[in-house]
Amino acid sequence: MIFKIFRNIISMINAQGGNIYVGIIENDDVIKGEYKGHTIKYGDITFLDVDYSMKKFGLDLDSVVRSMQINVENYTNYSIQDLDSYFSFKKYCLMNKEGKTVSLVRINVTPKKNKVSILCDSQKLEVKRVKTMTVSKRIN
Repeated sequence: MIFKIFRNIISMINAQGGNIYVGIIENDDVIKGEYKGHTIKYGDITFLDVDYSMKKFGLDLDSVVRSMQINVENYTNYSIQDLDSYFSFKKYCLMNKEGKTVSLVRINVTPKKNKVSILCDSQKLEVKRVKTMTVSKRIN
């Protein structure tokens, strides 16, 4: 999951930027078992508690952010100092009318200004600096 988000961040840096929201469920039929108790619904949008999901795997937001930073260094040949300014994480807490809360994470991605794009090949886990690239599925 972290690698998929990382790949989208790199694609969005190379393109127009945007936001990635972690915790929004497009199809709430996929939510099973105990996770159903950790969601809230606003209209037709379902939100899954990101904090609960991370705790299930022994993670917290700081460790996930650090993992993203390590991926930047390992898979792009750029240092985190070079690319860290292109993405930021912010956690939000949502509350429904009954007082139930869930957390949501927004990753804001700013597009890269120079002409050299960053390409991450998820099959070989290789990264090449190229003039053009294929954009992976964007979440906006």
